[in-house]
Amino acid sequence: MKEPEELTVYIGEKERNSSDTTHCLHSKNAYKVAKITAHNFELSPVQRDIALVELSVNISEEVSTPICMPNEELSLHNVLFATGSGRDSTVPVTLDRSSNNCPVQRVVAQKYASVNETKHEIETITFARSTCEGDSGGPVFQVDEDGRHILVGLTSWGPECTKHTNTNMYSYNVDVRAYVDWASVPLKKGKIAERNHETMSIEHLRKATN
Repeated sequence: MKEPEELTVYIGEKERNSSDTTHCLHSKNAYKVAKITAHNFELSPVQRDIALVELSVNISEEVSTPICMPNEELSLHNVLFATGSGRDSTVPVTLDRSSNNCPVQRVVAQKYASVNETKHEIETITFARSTCEGDSGGPVFQVDEDGRHILVGLTSWGPECTKHTNTNMYSYNVDVRAYVDWASVPLKKGKIAERNHETMSIEHLRKATN
């Protein structure tokens, strides 16, 4: 597993075109990683392909809005959505290429097929296009009647990008509902630490002004 300092997270990138064809993302959207909390991942067969990434700074909702977490009993809709750009080992392969070949994040509709209870995996079937190589870790979500986007899965593995225009291809996604309890522990710790930091800052301010 990579160390936090080896990773960069890009959030809130909306530009589809770039004057520099070698760099598709702007540095102002880059954030450093402070901590990684990974589950007990297994490669063969792929299981528990999930991790939490804590950023070094808080992200304003003006930059990007958060997605809603599910509860363990949430029922899945017949149609789920995934986001991704896709790539292969040579050139960017995207779900919808821009003129300068920069990957473009798109929302892709996928039909819910089944849930593997043993592997905590959601299996989906593509309609026309799918996520592919390079999209792992991206959100799989559904939209409720109030228009809220609710996270239900994470893209894990599926078709190669060279086949991503085919229909009726299976994609396999981590079932986030099975990991709500696991994810809530570090999330709660982060909130407590954040509140403690705010309290300490207030106390320091009071002492400085007395």
